[in-house]
Amino acid sequence: MTNKNRQIIEWVARAREGSEEAFVHIYDHFIDKIFRFVTFRIADRELAKEITSEIFFEAWQGLKRYDPKRKIKFSTWLFTIARYSIIDQYRRRRIETVSLDNAAELRNENYDLHEKVIAKGELAAVQHHLSKLPEIQQTVLHLRYLEELSYAEIADIIKKSEGNTRIVAKRALDKLRKIIRQDEKE
Repeated sequence: MTNKNRQIIEWVARAREGSEEAFVHIYDHFIDKIFRFVTFRIADRELAKEITSEIFFEAWQGLKRYDPKRKIKFSTWLFTIARYSIIDQYRRRRIETVSLDNAAELRNENYDLHEKVIAKGELAAVQHHLSKLPEIQQTVLHLRYLEELSYAEIADIIKKSEGNTRIVAKRALDKLRKIIRQDEKE
């Protein structure tokens, strides 16, 4: 276990006991990752900020429900809240996904995006292709290749088995290849 993982476990334990200071450390550690996760799905940056705030408020309110004994990493629990918050927003409002202009803007704002994605093409093009996939496939690819979560962690977030999660990822990559080939032909 890394020092950072130990530190997160300590912060979570203290925050569960009511320490606001510990939760501030949790917030500082995860805010960029959660905001990036939200902004990849929500075009309206102000709405994305609002949703991100709601995610952390819900996490603070529900911290007692997080059970570290279940062997689920805190980050997995937090991304699960984020995923369901985004789905909730889609249900409540008609939300447009990130446009090409906004996706390019995200890249220009120096977000700490994984170099593998950038190396395979411009972020705007990648986001454009990803937006054509179903939500579950977008989520799996984002968590796997941008956040570098394991299949086991992703499975916990999307509430599927690890094997099923691997299948979703493979199908998503296959579908993404077809979409890219089709777009190149046009």
